[in-house]
Amino acid sequence: MKTWIELDNLQPTTRAKVVQVIDDIMVLDDLSHDPDDVVRREVAANEFTLPETLERLSVDKSQYVRYWVACNSNTYPNTLRGLSYDIAEEVKIGVAENPNTPAEALIHLAYDRCNSVREAVMYNESCPKEVYYILSKDKCTRIRLLLTECCKVPTPVLLALSGDKSFAVRNQARTSLEEMPAIDEEFWCITFATDMRAPLMEPSPFYIYIIN
Repeated sequence: MKTWIELDNLQPTTRAKVVQVIDDIMVLDDLSHDPDDVVRREVAANEFTLPETLERLSVDKSQYVRYWVACNSNTYPNTLRGLSYDIAEEVKIGVAENPNTPAEALIHLAYDRCNSVREAVMYNESCPKEVYYILSKDKCTRIRLLLTECCKVPTPVLLALSGDKSFAVRNQARTSLEEMPAIDEEFWCITFATDMRAPLMEPSPFYIYIIN
């Protein structure tokens, strides 16, 4: 590995800085074998690193390397799917924030024990609708409150949250509903019939009142 020999005498922090400006995929692949995790971390974060290299780094012993693999837009969806089961919270947050993460992985993370992971899923631009239904039943009041303020949340979810046990959640859900454009009764019925097929959605008394 010619590249490795040329950089061998440099300090790890210096090699890491070199990685930040490298766009040669073969050089990056060589440096992904570096014994210092600071260097491998920069390889994982580099926008030019090949998906195959990132896949190998996804099982790195350093959680910080795996985190940057999870954040990298070049990472294979299947690699992200595997990282969604990582033991490190930071890694799962990276997966939850990556727009390339498959829908089924995001749904899996919506049930994660860490509040920060579930919150990150909510704001993923590729978040499937099912996640919002799941999070509307979340045990954490903060998660449900943030959900009422999320602009991508389906209307039926907001309606269900308007009957939440938490006053703050109920109040914010109703405020968000009031700020929405007026929609006729026929639309509400169509929305109800379509969106209620999603899992874990139970109509609240307030929701039934709106529909009927």
